Amino acid sequence: MSEIGAGWKVQLASDIHRDGMGLELLDLSGVVVAEIFRCDRSKTIIVTTFKNDIPLEIFERYYRTAWARLDMGFAWHRLHLACVRLRMGRLGVGSSKPPLRVVGGLMVASGVIGLAWPFAPMHLRGAELTLTDTMHIVLAIVTVLLMLLAMCFGAAAFGKRFRLYSIATMVILVAFGALTGLDGPRIAANLPTPWVGLWERINISVFLLWVVVLALALLRTQVERPRDGLGGGRDSG
Repeated sequence: MSEIGAGWKVQLASDIHRDGMGLELLDLSGVVVAEIFRCDRSKTIIVTTFKNDIPLEIFERYYRTAWARLDMGFAWHRLHLACVRLRMGRLGVGSSKPPLRVVGGLMVASGVIGLAWPFAPMHLRGAELTLTDTMHIVLAIVTVLLMLLAMCFGAAAFGKRFRLYSIATMVILVAFGALTGLDGPRIAANLPTPWVGLWERINISVFLLWVVVLALALLRTQVERPRDGLGGGRDSG
């Protein structure tokens, strides 16, 4: 148990039935008034309050503490995703096609940048912007640019179908990215933005799907090379 300010305290509590870890907020009387729970099964965060008059400053400190102690950014998941991108990047860099080598470099860069996401959390709406909020925005912009560049060069590496698929993915990414950007001022003004979460998830989903298709294309190319070599050996004999 530790104090976060003005007599308010927090304590960690594990729960094997819900499969996760929670951080409880205790008021001046030692009564639990809120819980932030990280569910490892569903990879979700559940916020529950048992009291309505929690000071905003205390709750913000509580949220920041929970982010650090509970790994609410699921850093291990982001690390795994970064390693996948690094692996994809290595396959691309080793390719004989110049566009794929560029894609490989961009994927490596994306993987390295992805390691910084757990250190750039966004704070609650209405709270004053801090360095981590600015870092979050910068990382988002850089990541999207790397996505678009990777798809541009990847589109030139394979056939017409993959090129058209890449163009369609880029159109979706730009469209929903614009919708997300339009909600930016409303987020800053603490106004309702019921669809922004959906726009963001569509963006990341279409890019990850593109990465899967790219991986399958790379694996297919690696499989076909030995077959071509064997076929050439039989013809020459």
